[in-house]
Amino acid sequence: MSYRLAYGYRILIIAVLSMVMVACSDLAGEPEIVATVPSTSNTVADVELPPSAPDIANGARIYQQSCTSCHGEIGAGDGELVESGDVPRMGSFLDPVHMRQQSPAFYYDIITNGNIINLMPPWSGSLSVQERWDVAMYAYTLQYTQEQVARGEELTEGVSTDIALQSDNALVASSEFEGEDAYAVLAYQRVQSVSNWGATVDETASTIDEPEIALEAVTFSGQVVQGSPNASLPSDMRLQLQYGDFVEAPTILDGVIGDNGQFSFEDVPALADSTYFAVVFTDGRVFVSEQLTSEDLQAETNLDVTVYETSNAPNIVNQTQLNLILDYLTVPELGSGLVVNHTALYDNPTNYVFHLEPEGQNVRVSLLVTLPVGAIFLDAPEQSPFIQVPDQYSLIDTRPIYPGTHLIETSYFVSYENTAKTIDLVMNNRFVGEVSITLIDPELRITGSGFVFSEELNLGTEEQPIPATVYTADVDLQAGENLIFDIEGRVSLNTSDDNNLITQDQLLPILIGVIVAVIVIGGGVVVYLRRGGGKQDEIDHLVAEINRLEKLHEAGQINHDVFQDKRSKLKEQLATLMAESQAE
Repeated sequence: MSYRLAYGYRILIIAVLSMVMVACSDLAGEPEIVATVPSTSNTVADVELPPSAPDIANGARIYQQSCTSCHGEIGAGDGELVESGDVPRMGSFLDPVHMRQQSPAFYYDIITNGNIINLMPPWSGSLSVQERWDVAMYAYTLQYTQEQVARGEELTEGVSTDIALQSDNALVASSEFEGEDAYAVLAYQRVQSVSNWGATVDETASTIDEPEIALEAVTFSGQVVQGSPNASLPSDMRLQLQYGDFVEAPTILDGVIGDNGQFSFEDVPALADSTYFAVVFTDGRVFVSEQLTSEDLQAETNLDVTVYETSNAPNIVNQTQLNLILDYLTVPELGSGLVVNHTALYDNPTNYVFHLEPEGQNVRVSLLVTLPVGAIFLDAPEQSPFIQVPDQYSLIDTRPIYPGTHLIETSYFVSYENTAKTIDLVMNNRFVGEVSITLIDPELRITGSGFVFSEELNLGTEEQPIPATVYTADVDLQAGENLIFDIEGRVSLNTSDDNNLITQDQLLPILIGVIVAVIVIGGGVVVYLRRGGGKQDEIDHLVAEINRLEKLHEAGQINHDVFQDKRSKLKEQLATLMAESQAE
């Protein structure tokens, strides 16, 4: 089929889509109070406004720190990830034809909520409303030139300093001026609503200073707190402080926990470009404190650790979300059928760690996931925290479920006879939430009780589109009940096209590698790795990725601030894995 891209890119889209869907559900938090903009011809209702005029100089600094790897040094859409093919090509902020169709409100929304298609993460959790407006207006006003603004100033006077949220094209439609004069007036009006317009990327980049560590040594004090009600602190706790850059082996200091749970590590060296955290080991569990970077250190730094009792009480873990992404593909030795990425989100609302110890077994388990009858696993079992039971079409999670959210992701193949297929999934936990099914094939459709068409997506580019349709349903199922739906539609696949064919040996590293790459690009779904198994493989991969980044940076092939940001995130993940590895 002509619309299909190379299989590796399609797998990238599947992995990205599944990770972002779950990640976004965990980023919602409390709803923000939204300022309602007065209803005028130049505004859009219900958009958060900044406390003060957007600062273009600050926007340029944020852009340099976080945006150049995709959007390029000067906003031309030619960043290193675009050039390498890791993310789709995007429009240039310098192109007036492209920019006049967009709006400042649109860019603010994209920065706030992210863009799944271009693998852009949401920034609402790390940038304030003011900062998001600073970078949104910086990007939007890159299209304007000094000459254009000067021309606009000649043509008009007495302009408003209110932020105009609509697109240039929408606003010039009601302008008293025509042609380029209308755009010049609008450019002049827009720059009056911001501060420091005209600051260049080069000028602002020079103001970004390297972090300096003024301290020589730090005292870390903290307390181990029991988070489970009516429970005392465990008697078998072991304490460590771990720190370093985690490219090499970290420095590990053993500590002593007092009767009241207090502890202290004195005269710990304050090192640049390092991560620090406390770890408590008890009952085969790992409890980690907040992870602090070098920039967070003070002479007296606090690191508390919360531990929880283990419970085997039934029915305390609930499922809250299920995302299925299906594509009709040919896999050698298996034939043509549906490749399914199955991502489920669970919630442990208690103050206990849920883990079961089956009698007579030497392994602990937590969740049972039942797949459709006939499903064939595509995950590599040796690189997974799951026990695969192929003859029962089931997956057993061996990880403890800590308070909060818990993610399970697996991939499998099911046959499809090119007419219709019933998918029957047994829910082994109470499931109250949403099911989302994305079909990466326009000929397929979902029918079943409660499922409705939600939206159409293009997961590719304009030149090479990948059409997809999304169906959703809200469910309320008790443990033991079934989720049932039908897949219908006749599809064809040109099996002579090598781009649509892949061996299972090729598929497995793609699925695993892409998920790690998405975590790095998107800023980190740390909870997933924190609870994961196969730790040595993950540690080796992260160390290799850090070394690769170091070589790119030394060769001048990666922006310094992008390098610092990515390396910091990788090292945080590595630090957590190293701590868990120490416990095993």
